[in-house]
Amino acid sequence: MDETQYLLTVFEEWLPLYKVDIPDELQVAAVETVLEFYGTGLGMFEFIEEYLKIALDYKIAEDCGHMCMFMFADISEEYIESRADSGLCSLIDTYLWGSLSSSAKACGRVSINGGEYIEFDDNTTLGQLGLEPEGYEKLEFDCQFSDA
Repeated sequence: MDETQYLLTVFEEWLPLYKVDIPDELQVAAVETVLEFYGTGLGMFEFIEEYLKIALDYKIAEDCGHMCMFMFADISEEYIESRADSGLCSLIDTYLWGSLSSSAKACGRVSINGGEYIEFDDNTTLGQLGLEPEGYEKLEFDCQFSDA
């Protein structure tokens, strides 16, 4: 089956069988992604399984922001995965404890990958700071940590 016929089958026969609340443009993007990775070789069930994973991930990204990967430089060596709409202060509370958390929030300024310091407050999200999708950024606070 050529790609045109495959796409007709997908949109006219397979997708109507599964009702999901996903905008049309995200559905098209998910179908394109499945085709990019797997070509036209998947049967209906395999295609739908991959399509739903991708389409739902796109929907979550649209609703909650893209996925960010970051670490707190000089404090941790592990990357944290979170959505762009996650609040920086909430993440500080989750991943830093005691005086580290208090100091990081009190300084109110953070640098991404050694760039200029950006001011943040209780409502600042990772997306507002400019973290990129899966960019593996390092966040550095504009303060000294006594027990880091």
